[in-house]
Amino acid sequence: MNPATNPSSSAAPTQPRLRADLLAEAIEDGGQRFIDVLDPQSGHGFRFYEAEYALACGMDGQRDVAGLVRWAEDELGLKTTATELSSVIATLGGLGYLDGDDHVLAPGVVAARAAAPAAASDVDVELGLSGPAPVRPAEEPLPSAEFELGIVGTPAPAPAPVVPAAAAPEQLLGPAGAGRPGTPSSSPTDLSAHVDVGIKDVKEAVRASKQMKAVDVPPELAAALDASEGKKPEPAKKPEPAKKPEPVKTEPAKKPEPVKAEPAKKPEPVKVEPAKKPEPVKPAELAAKAARPVPATEPAVTSKVPPLKDPTEAPARTSPVLIVLLLLVVAAAIGYGVWKYVLNKPKAEQPQAKAPVTQPAPPPPSLPPPPITQLAEVAQPMVEAKAAVAGPVTLTVETGAAVKIGDELAKVGGAEKTVQAMGRLTVDINKKLQPAVDKATEVVNAAREGGDAAKLAAAEAKLAEAQGKLVAKQKELEGITTELDKWTVRAAVAGTVTMKAAAGKKVAVDEVLAEIAQPPLLRAEFKAPGHKYAVDNAVQLPGKDAGAPPLSCTVTAVSGDAVTVDCPADAGGAVGSMVLLPMAR
Repeated sequence: MNPATNPSSSAAPTQPRLRADLLAEAIEDGGQRFIDVLDPQSGHGFRFYEAEYALACGMDGQRDVAGLVRWAEDELGLKTTATELSSVIATLGGLGYLDGDDHVLAPGVVAARAAAPAAASDVDVELGLSGPAPVRPAEEPLPSAEFELGIVGTPAPAPAPVVPAAAAPEQLLGPAGAGRPGTPSSSPTDLSAHVDVGIKDVKEAVRASKQMKAVDVPPELAAALDASEGKKPEPAKKPEPAKKPEPVKTEPAKKPEPVKAEPAKKPEPVKVEPAKKPEPVKPAELAAKAARPVPATEPAVTSKVPPLKDPTEAPARTSPVLIVLLLLVVAAAIGYGVWKYVLNKPKAEQPQAKAPVTQPAPPPPSLPPPPITQLAEVAQPMVEAKAAVAGPVTLTVETGAAVKIGDELAKVGGAEKTVQAMGRLTVDINKKLQPAVDKATEVVNAAREGGDAAKLAAAEAKLAEAQGKLVAKQKELEGITTELDKWTVRAAVAGTVTMKAAAGKKVAVDEVLAEIAQPPLLRAEFKAPGHKYAVDNAVQLPGKDAGAPPLSCTVTAVSGDAVTVDCPADAGGAVGSMVLLPMAR
């Protein structure tokens, strides 16, 4: 279906009325809404835009073009022109969708081939009225019918040739309730077609089998057979009195029932069982067959059955060599068994103590990936060196000198007496007291070797006295040394020194004598959730790049998950290099 196009050449009615028997269906195609309208009388269909169909619904036969324009604007909010509305009216009139027309298509409009009548639908669309249809009870709608509509300006397609369907083969149906007959097998089951066996032959074979009886071999015939084979006949035993034979009950043959021959049916096939393997012939049966008189006209048949052995004949002797060999084999087997299971029995193995089974330790919890950050350079504050006592200053280093921890920077005057006292104590300890202790030790050793207890006691007393004097002087020297440190100013950190006091200047207590500028530090700040670091912990920071040596650093600050690590400038790291923080277990 196509939307309405320009008006046809036919004149449009002034007050059109839309037919009320038309069928309409809303369609969405390509994001646009259309209305497919079908004429149930002719089967012609056409597709309108939704706005065009809305205008058509207002055609009630009382409004003219101007009235329809006003109605569309008031009721639908749709602004249209008289030209557009005339085009829609002309299209409806050309399609025969208006009352009073002869339902003849306008020139240039081609209708599609008539389609089959649509299935009845529960949804009724009342044409000619604006607004929604009345609400009906909710029911499952039937599937909408699809119509193949034509295109404006194109000729109608030729109808497709109808090919008559092949007639279905007629089948005869059986009575109601009867089971479905089985499909006959394609392979024949009548054995008479292959084997020349009839019903009479089978009955004769059954009758003959019932009359056959076993026959015992007479003793005279058995002796004659043995004599013919060259064996010594047994001495004839006294024949036992013959027993009266029991009468044999012979059942009379039943009269075969007459077979009803049905000309319409094929005779039933006779089931012939496959021939069984013949059983071995017994000697008694052979003797019975040999006792029968042979007709003169038939040639004698020589039996190929091996001769029967005489049960009274002595058994054949066994070779003594075989018996000896058998005994040797049995003895060898017994000896081998005794050697293997008795003489060669392995020693009982000592029970081995089973090692205690240790349960494998659970794997350590997996650690998160180590945090990574970048080294940054951080300047350190200046460190001041102050005087502990008052007095004139004597400088030891000059400004700009590089010092290490513990290097002497300056001395404060007034320590001369202390230095002299320390010198005297050092001489007494090294020149007098220590040699006296060594000499007293030798005397004690000599007295101990001599075995004189009195001399040993006297020598030990003198040694103790000398050691006491030495210890007292050493303690005095330590006190003087501590006192002398107050007069000496030393570097607390390593760095570059700047002297603040001039040489010979008299300084007061806690006056700044020098300032030391420390080299900048390399600092790394990490975010390490779950870490176990504390301040002053030593840590090795490996580099991110393979082969980079680890840096020896110290944790300087910890705040929650934040860990700050400072590395000395001479640790080997470079500013901007990436380092990792090992997560402690």
